[in-house]
Amino acid sequence: PSAAANVEAAPAEALPDPRTFADVAALFEHKREGLLRAHLTNNVHLVRFEPGRIEFRQTEHAPRDLASRVMQHLERWTGRRWLVAISGERGEPTLAEQHEAAEQFAKAQAANHPLVAAILATFPGATVEAVRGPALGAPPPESGAPGEGAPQAAELITDDVEPEDGP
Repeated sequence: PSAAANVEAAPAEALPDPRTFADVAALFEHKREGLLRAHLTNNVHLVRFEPGRIEFRQTEHAPRDLASRVMQHLERWTGRRWLVAISGERGEPTLAEQHEAAEQFAKAQAANHPLVAAILATFPGATVEAVRGPALGAPPPESGAPGEGAPQAAELITDDVEPEDGP
């Protein structure tokens, strides 16, 4: 078989099809358009989204031609027509603001977990700095295999740290 036959037999790469505004921002990151991704994440308040149509309010920090640049890239990458329009409506919080709110919520939820609350009470001044992995209290994975999923209480308590006797 010839090399040309092998090339023709290779399946064509599927074009991306972002279904949400977060997918659009992720596509810009995947395509190494970091500056535009940063503007979409930090300087855009989404008003409306449907595949093929984006309407947003941009902050004063976004470039004036952001909508046209986003539209051009999306059309080239997805192979379909996109309408990207500027709106005067308030819109949603930016993706960055949404991410920050979700992190704050996760920290508050973690701090309210009985085990974490007990640790925070034992160590005055301690705070929840980050929440990683499955949320505390999330159901364990279906496999039920030991060592998977959220840590069990026994895994969180270690004998090598002693609480101080006071301030």
